Amino acid sequence: MNRDILPKLSSAEMLKHLQKFDNIGNKWAGTRGETQTKDYLYEVMKGYGLETRIEEFPYLKYSNPRTTVAIKSPIQKELNCLPVSYFANKRVEGEAIFVGTGTKEEFETVKKAGTDFKGKVVVAISDAPFMLTPAVEECGAVALLTICLTPEPGMIRHCCASFYMTTEVPTMPKNVLDFIADITGAMIPITPDGNLLLALMSAGKVKLEIFNEATYEPATSWNIIGDIKGTERPNEKVVIGAHYDSEFNVPGVGDNGSGGAGVLEIARAIKAAKIPLKRTMVFCHYGCEENGCWGSADHVARYKEDFKKNIIAMFNLDYSVNGIRHALWASDEIKDFLVEVAEALQWRVDAMRGVDLTFSDYAPFRDINVPNCWIWQYPPIHPYYHTELDNLMYQPPMGELVACTEVTALAALELATTDKRL
Repeated sequence: MNRDILPKLSSAEMLKHLQKFDNIGNKWAGTRGETQTKDYLYEVMKGYGLETRIEEFPYLKYSNPRTTVAIKSPIQKELNCLPVSYFANKRVEGEAIFVGTGTKEEFETVKKAGTDFKGKVVVAISDAPFMLTPAVEECGAVALLTICLTPEPGMIRHCCASFYMTTEVPTMPKNVLDFIADITGAMIPITPDGNLLLALMSAGKVKLEIFNEATYEPATSWNIIGDIKGTERPNEKVVIGAHYDSEFNVPGVGDNGSGGAGVLEIARAIKAAKIPLKRTMVFCHYGCEENGCWGSADHVARYKEDFKKNIIAMFNLDYSVNGIRHALWASDEIKDFLVEVAEALQWRVDAMRGVDLTFSDYAPFRDINVPNCWIWQYPPIHPYYHTELDNLMYQPPMGELVACTEVTALAALELATTDKRL
């Protein structure tokens, strides 16, 4: 492992990008902030000397949400809630059924206890409604109400109900309106309303009413892609990607300003150091990850045959310092290599897992069998993940972000500057 090939990454440069992302604010798909961020990323990469282009792709725009959640019996009370994007526009009533955190095992346990989910409202403690939606639809329930665990009373995370699903050809539905879930739902905070609901459910049957309404319309977003060409094997590629959008009404400095700043700084440092590359390095800023991985899915579908043949590895940067533990999420082909890289940089590895969960922009690459990984810090989840307080004030020290980004940078450079294959 040639550690000397790694150029110095600048915490000052990365902080400059984070400050810009913080100043722009909300970057939800379809907002002014999304467009401003796209333009900023394009100009910065062009300024670094990368061959940079913008690629458009279709997606389903979500806006103007209105949601209410009310306990109808045994008491009558309206609960503090937030809408969850891509739930259906419906008003439903039903008995609340608690399924813990909504794992497959928990659903099966509740079913075996004699519960009929048909027409019911599933209640679960979860920060990722989209991971539960398929199971809720399958069991015949009419709605999903998730309770989020945030540190401040009344604070609720913003999330989505539908996400990229594994397909033979990684792409989104041809009719984008098909992306909307069949059920409806919302999210409430654990304190005080979630605790009240759970307490009432422990005492007997609870009837809930959920109303959800939003505007859904076809729209266009963008991927920003920059290349540094290799000289010996230019058709072979090492991809480093991060999404630049944020959740609804969220500044997104951590998720995913941290990843975007990492992609930019790796590109800048390599160009500034004039490192000779054998393989082409591709730097990608993906749109619409938070609402379903539309950008990365389009990128892979558009170049599927080339990517299957020529991508050596895909490195995903997403909320790089989300938690405390140093984590490697990686496909089998790349795991041992990443451990060697981490050891070379004395970046301890606290947790490893595969990439079976569809949770970020690595997933479309995984589905065409490209070696892929996500090098980050997790768990525990950042307390202000997907909230309005995901801003510069609540980010970890820059040294942690730089150190985490260095692991991706060295691994990618080792593959781009040598003939090594995974």
